[in-house]
Amino acid sequence: MRDWFFGLSMFPAMTLVVFGLTYLVAAGIALTVSRLAVGERARAFKTLSALCLPPLGATFAFLLIFGAAPVWTNFNDAKRAVATEASGLRDVLILARGMSGETETRLRTLVDAYVTRSATREWPAMAANRIARETDNPCRCSGELEAALADMRGLTLADDRQRVDRQDIVKALETVRDARRQRIEISEDDTGTIRFTGIAGIGACLMIWVALVHAHERRAQAIGMAVFGTVIAMATLLIVSYSNPFSGGHVVSPRILQEVLDGIPAHAALTPPSMVILAAD
Repeated sequence: MRDWFFGLSMFPAMTLVVFGLTYLVAAGIALTVSRLAVGERARAFKTLSALCLPPLGATFAFLLIFGAAPVWTNFNDAKRAVATEASGLRDVLILARGMSGETETRLRTLVDAYVTRSATREWPAMAANRIARETDNPCRCSGELEAALADMRGLTLADDRQRVDRQDIVKALETVRDARRQRIEISEDDTGTIRFTGIAGIGACLMIWVALVHAHERRAQAIGMAVFGTVIAMATLLIVSYSNPFSGGHVVSPRILQEVLDGIPAHAALTPPSMVILAAD
């Protein structure tokens, strides 16, 4: 159920679900309070003060602030990690042209396998919060990256230029490894459900209090519930749609990794890595 909900696209699926459930809960609360507002309970409801709404609203606002900040931070960090990963792979392919043809072919093959594995296996696993089962070992090292690093460190070099190129390739591969580890760690952040539960709980308390305060006036109750319900649904939607950067309403896709191979065919003209500028999706 959780994976299904957080995996929905923002428009229109997640929007319809969030707003539909919020209005359904609001209608249920209003109906329940109306049926309870009879006799002594009706008189008790009239004594309730709307002055309690500002503290509840302030609590809801603080919860939104503290809930939204890490969500958008994770999303931006995920974009930067994937951009860094792609930039490192691009540097590897560019620098590989300074090596022998066999070494270049071997590196391209490993990079191709790495990108394919990342796009077809790791991204779906990160979207479903089951990436731990897809990584090669507990330290989250990629088999393709480890093979490339082992090949480069054990390579017999012909001249000093190739030694410099090898050092730069190893450095680029280590950058890719670190960026990959970072995106995996971001995908394992499982606090989206807690944030959603807290927002839903405080929001329900707000709607219940509005319904109780206006139990004697159905029209005012309906207007208040509709307004608060819309605010709660919008706030919830903005947070949960960003909860997992690799699934749902806003997604950091592996396309930038796949474009690296397409953008640098074998035996392409050499471009200094320092001149390469990559931007996240």
